[in-house]
Amino acid sequence: AMADAASVGALTIDKGASVGGHTGVIGGVLNNKSADGSHVGISLGKSKESDDDADDHKVKEGGSAFSRTCVLFMFGSMLLALAPKRMETLKLETVQRPGRSFAFGILGILGFAIAIVALCVTLIGIPLAIVAALCGAVAGLAGMVAVLTVIGAAIARHKTENAYAHLAIGCGLFFVAGLLPFVGNWITVLVVFIG
Repeated sequence: AMADAASVGALTIDKGASVGGHTGVIGGVLNNKSADGSHVGISLGKSKESDDDADDHKVKEGGSAFSRTCVLFMFGSMLLALAPKRMETLKLETVQRPGRSFAFGILGILGFAIAIVALCVTLIGIPLAIVAALCGAVAGLAGMVAVLTVIGAAIARHKTENAYAHLAIGCGLFFVAGLLPFVGNWITVLVVFIG
């Protein structure tokens, strides 16, 4: 009797043999020739692979969230450099009236979605809908950048007045909050609507 059995290719377990540990076969089949067909502790590696797949999925999900946050930071840095007055206006509106911004965000997103669908009804409206969707995405990201910069400023204004540092702190917190199982989705929705 063996503790574990592993094989690349086919693995045959003869009559009278049993495996006390786990059996793994990569790229082949498991031939069970024992009399009663039973083994102690047989595992074809499926559960281990599914656990590994789940872990890989979590790592990929975290990596893509980190990539999205980095892209958001780079986009926000460009906006802060190219349109500082407009970004300052967005940040000021976020600070002064966050509830109003949230309510207008909900209405704005719903109205924008209805307008895009209405434009797609006609053949002439489809190109306009594409352009409007791209402009809306840029405007939405600009609003999110303003919200994240305000959050970063609330935390680190006593240390630095650098808007890029505030944005980096806000993006870092947004990334960490997005990884939380249930709360992360609500925080993302809140930032999007206020933005």
